[in-house]
Amino acid sequence: MFLLVSTVGLNISRFTHQMIKRRVKSLAPPSPNSNAHPLTRLYTTLFGNALHPHPADCSARLVKTVTFNLQPFLRLLQMTMHRYATVGILEAALLVLLAGCQQCVLASSDTLAPEVLQNNGTLYAVCKVRPSTSLPEDLPKVYGHVLFKQDHPQEKVKVLLRFSGFPRDGSPEPRAVHIHQYGDLSRGCDSTGGHYNPYGVNHPNHPGDFGNFEPQQGKINTMLESDATLFGSLSVFGRAVVIHEKIDDLGRGGDAGSLLHGNAGRRLACCIIGVSSPNLWNMNLKQYSRQLRRN
Repeated sequence: MFLLVSTVGLNISRFTHQMIKRRVKSLAPPSPNSNAHPLTRLYTTLFGNALHPHPADCSARLVKTVTFNLQPFLRLLQMTMHRYATVGILEAALLVLLAGCQQCVLASSDTLAPEVLQNNGTLYAVCKVRPSTSLPEDLPKVYGHVLFKQDHPQEKVKVLLRFSGFPRDGSPEPRAVHIHQYGDLSRGCDSTGGHYNPYGVNHPNHPGDFGNFEPQQGKINTMLESDATLFGSLSVFGRAVVIHEKIDDLGRGGDAGSLLHGNAGRRLACCIIGVSSPNLWNMNLKQYSRQLRRN
C-alpha cells in the first residue's frame, strides 16, 4: 500500500509542479511585502524570509514539502482561491490531494532510496560475478555481470546476464542461475545460503529462479524479466546471484532437492547485488543490442 501511495504522490507532485509553473509564469513577479503572491508567501512560511523567489521557481520545492506546515498551507490556499481567479478549483484540489499523498511519502522517507528520485522512479542494480573461491580446479572460471533495472515497484524487473568463461569445446551445457538468500561470500559461493524464497514456496517459483541458459562460444548474453524486486522490504539488494554447474530440473526431478534448488549442482560463480547508476546498465544494454544484431 505504501509503495502505491508513494508512487501516486510522486506522480501527482511532478504533474502539479508543471501545471503550477505554467500558470504562475503569466503572473507578475511578487514583491517581498505583505501583498506578495500567496505561493511565495507559502514558501517563506515554510523556509523563512531570507529569500523571496518568483512563484514559478519555488513551486517545485513547495509541492515536495508542503505537509511540513499543512495548516498555513491550507489557509494560504484559501486566500489564493479568493484573491486569484487564475488558480482554479482543479489546481486547488490537486494540491490538497498532493498534501495527503506527500505526507505518506515523507513519513516513510527513510525507506525510499534516494536513487528513486534521482532516476525518475527507476532503480538500477549490478552484481559483479567472480568464480567461487571454493571452486575445484576442473570446473570453469566464470566472470561477468548481472544488471537489473526496475521502472516501478509494480513492474517486473529487467535482468541482463553477461557471463564468460564457459568451455568453448564440445556441446554447450545449459547452466542454472538463481538469486540466493545471503550476500555472504566468506566461504565463496557456498555461504550464500539457499534460494531466496520470501514466500515459502517450492522451486521453481522463487522470485529469483531465473532458469537455464546455454552458453554460445563460451558466453551467456541474454535478457529476461523476473518477479524479483528492487523495491520495498522484499528487495534483492544485498543478496547473491549464483551461477551453477548444471541444468536446473525446474522442480521436476521427483525428489526433495528438486523442489529446493532444482538439483543444479555446484556453485561456479556468484556476486552480491548492489545499487548502481544507470550508466552501467545503459552501456551493457548497448553492447548486448550490438551483439544481437551481429548474430
